[in-house]
Order: sequence, then structure tokens, then C-alpha cells
Amino acid sequence: MLYEVIATVRPHSIAEVKDIARTAGNLILQNGGVIRGFTNWGVMALPKPLPNRSASISNSSNRTADPYSANLSNKHTIGHYFIMRFDSSAHAQHTLRKTWAGDPRLLRFSVVKLGDTLKAISDVGGKAEEWAHVEGNEGSTGISFSEEQRLTVDEGIRNATEGTTMKRIDYSAFANAARGL
Repeated sequence: MLYEVIATVRPHSIAEVKDIARTAGNLILQNGGVIRGFTNWGVMALPKPLPNRSASISNSSNRTADPYSANLSNKHTIGHYFIMRFDSSAHAQHTLRKTWAGDPRLLRFSVVKLGDTLKAISDVGGKAEEWAHVEGNEGSTGISFSEEQRLTVDEGIRNATEGTTMKRIDYSAFANAARGL
């Protein structure tokens, strides 16, 4: 069956996003699934403030979830979005849901079944092409690793709050690394 998952990760570190994507990819591959692709949407404003799930784990931190909003100290107002499309069994998809449900770095995620017959899924690609028309959305083609290292979380937050788009990250390397390519 073909699934699509959209995930929102707290925007503190691009390393967290990569780690979550790598973990999900490895989990799907270990359960006999195939990763079709990743599409990185970058850092964007959330539709509504979401609770800081990690606050209950580390109460010793006085740091706010959003550095630009002191009155929302326990809420996230921006998040890093990405989409992953994969083929797997229902069991693998359920395992992914259980794993992600306990991860405090994830703000929210949703898994949707796109199809279960060959005819229904044969034309679906790895990238979320329906978002290719959005200005600044390069999908799975993005910046080099050295350019990515120069980006900081503060730049991403500033870009998201100013209405500009953040450069996209190439997540296809995760799928290739997980497959051993």
C-alpha cells in the first residue's frame, strides 16, 4: 500500500529533522517497505499554536518554544514540515505511528493511504508534485551540505516570520543511505 506522511518537527535544529526522517526511513525499510521520496517544505508558521511536548520531559529549561513570542512560552508557533511517500504493509505504517507518537521532537504528523492497488498507485511519484508550483519549493532538490551548514535556526525562523521561504534540504540522500547505496 502507498502511504504519504506529513510531519511537523520543532524548528530548533535541522539535525532533528534529518534524524526523524532517517529513523522513519530505516523503520520502513526494515519492515520490507520502499521509500518513494521526501519533499521538504521547510520552516513555516503553524495554523495555530501547538503545545511544547518536550516541556514535560525537561522542565529544568527556562527557554521558550518560540524566541520571538514571550507570552507563548509553552507553545510552538512555527514548525519544520516535510512529506515522505512510501510503500509498505499496514503493520509497518502502524509501527511508524507508534514510534512517532512518543517522540517529543514531533509537533504533529498525519499518515494517509494514497492507494492499495497497482492501478491506483502506479502514477504517483516520490515527490509531492502538487506543491511544485509554490514559489521557492524545490521539493527534494535542494542545497548542498556546505550551504546547509551555514544556515542557522535563527535564519530559518527569521525567514519564516518575514514571509520568505527557507532553502530546501535534499532528503533523497537519507533514502539512499538507508538502502546502502
